[in-house]
Amino acid sequence: MPSPRDVALAYDLHLAALWRGEERDARRFDAWLAAHRCNVCPPEPAGLPAQVSPLGAGGLGIRWYADGDVVLGFAPGLRSECYRVTGIEALPASASVPAFALAGIEEIGL
Repeated sequence: MPSPRDVALAYDLHLAALWRGEERDARRFDAWLAAHRCNVCPPEPAGLPAQVSPLGAGGLGIRWYADGDVVLGFAPGLRSECYRVTGIEALPASASVPAFALAGIEEIGL
């Protein structure tokens, strides 16, 4: 089950793949994320998000929340839309986090 942290990290890695010119993997994640865009969303939860993708939404950031077994993502300016990832879904294979990306991550508090 993906957590807000998993989805945010996958999103950030997706942007990094785009910047490196790895179009195929980046487009696969784009399609996966687009399939999870909803236009019927609950209001954004009050309080701090569980995780943020700071470069998402054109640099405005996507705020990720856990809501039971669902991860919700909200971007500024999209009042009636959000991303909704259910707990039974897996991130696409191209969004798998390589082991080197997680090495030491707990020690630095990410």
